[in-house]
Amino acid sequence: MNEDLRRDLRVPLILFIIFGIFGFELPLLFVVTLIPVLCYMLAIYGSRKPQEIYIGKRRNRNKMYKSWNEPKYQNHPVVVPRVFCAVEAILCMILGLSTLVLFPISIYFFNWASIYWAMADGRVEPMPNIPYEDQRRNNYQANQNARYENQRTGQESAEDVLRKMGEATQRFFQSDEVKGAARAVGATISSVAQGVTKEMKNANASMNKTTNKKPPQPSQEEIAQRLKGEVIRQIAANDMKLQEINSSIGGLLESMFGNSKITIAKYQAGIDEAIEMSSQNLQAAREYAKTGSNPEVMQQFLDRSNLINQKTNELVDALVKHQHNLMEADINNLTDSLEDLQDSLKYYH
Repeated sequence: MNEDLRRDLRVPLILFIIFGIFGFELPLLFVVTLIPVLCYMLAIYGSRKPQEIYIGKRRNRNKMYKSWNEPKYQNHPVVVPRVFCAVEAILCMILGLSTLVLFPISIYFFNWASIYWAMADGRVEPMPNIPYEDQRRNNYQANQNARYENQRTGQESAEDVLRKMGEATQRFFQSDEVKGAARAVGATISSVAQGVTKEMKNANASMNKTTNKKPPQPSQEEIAQRLKGEVIRQIAANDMKLQEINSSIGGLLESMFGNSKITIAKYQAGIDEAIEMSSQNLQAAREYAKTGSNPEVMQQFLDRSNLINQKTNELVDALVKHQHNLMEADINNLTDSLEDLQDSLKYYH
């Protein structure tokens, strides 16, 4: 989103320089053109979070657009109050009329005038809830750099690796999300245990009908093995769901962001990181199940798997919601166009 804000900052900055500094030397004009610039700067550096966004027209991927028409097909976060959006729209219109001889420049400012006027009129959409974009990108890049450095130097000992893994695991298990998921998993394991017990009772009853011999009761080890197998099955199912999301997310990202390779790569990197962490968690759970039998440890592996899937599904839901908003804007534009054509029929006899 910061890329969009830096791109959109150019117009308020131009208006501030032309009308606020080199304009009519009016203090009020200087202030009203400076405030939008400050709003964009605060949003870029994270002090002001946009709550709404102007959705541009849908692109035709088979058609090339001139640079002065590009703003109409871009999405613009709304960071300026509506009254100042109206002022920016008026100033863009004045600047477009002043540069009418310079056709591309005038069209560029006319397009921005219509965009700011739409923002002032409230024709915007809520900002999609796509959490932690910059943090996800920064964390992923830092992890990649650290892995490369460790592989290159080879100075990290096995003890250091185990210590770091222990510290990370302790922080993870002490988080509120994991504690909440642990309660849910505890209920799941309890339900599985009840199902196994019920199945065993049914089997005992069936055997009692055919023979007078009392069937042997399963040992605690057998019950623990069944529980471990059920937990491993659920973790593997979660991992398979992530693989299915990865196989279909590419087309969704391409349809939403078009030729923006950087944006597509950013979201794809987040999905890839979730898949890698899920696979590592599944492998670690299988290795522990070979020798260990502590239900609490198996529950922690399932906690981690459920949390990864939950956050990934939230990201996919946000992307799908954003796509629906884009489609809704296209439908509205089509409806307006068809209504205009219908109204124009009265001029033909």
